[in-house]
Amino acid sequence: MPDTGAQRASFALQLFRETCGAHFADPPKIAEVAKSYAFPVNPPYAAALLGGKRGQVWDASAGGPSALALVLVDGADASCQVHARDTDAGLLQGRFRALMEGSRAPGIKLEKYEQLKSVQGEVTLEQTGYRLAREGATGGWTFVLATSTPNTPGWHASFTVTGQGWR
Repeated sequence: MPDTGAQRASFALQLFRETCGAHFADPPKIAEVAKSYAFPVNPPYAAALLGGKRGQVWDASAGGPSALALVLVDGADASCQVHARDTDAGLLQGRFRALMEGSRAPGIKLEKYEQLKSVQGEVTLEQTGYRLAREGATGGWTFVLATSTPNTPGWHASFTVTGQGWR
């Protein structure tokens, strides 16, 4: 597992790009990519991340202390998620926005719909969301990154992709 918050942020973003970001319309391909990394499947904390839903969790911590996870939820609530602990939240937010803004292309509608930031003492919570769809389509996908400063318990960065394109 990378040592610094910036290295962990870069690895989390790379995992998001290679799985949820690249294959959001093809969940079986996401599972193939996760399997190619040989990440352990359904670690002890998997049930907590799935929240009672069907799906799979891969521990992407590379032998570290459960610091990075890839989650693929099946069924009506289908989503792809990457969760990370102890990351550089500001770096992730900036790189996520750049990644999403770089998705603009002819025939693609990209709409930034949310940018929330809340500071409570030493804790900063931030959420950025985008909607992505083909021009003229009735459905599409939602991409969200929620971050918190590392001195809070739990996951400090959560990328999520959901949408009507999921089966």
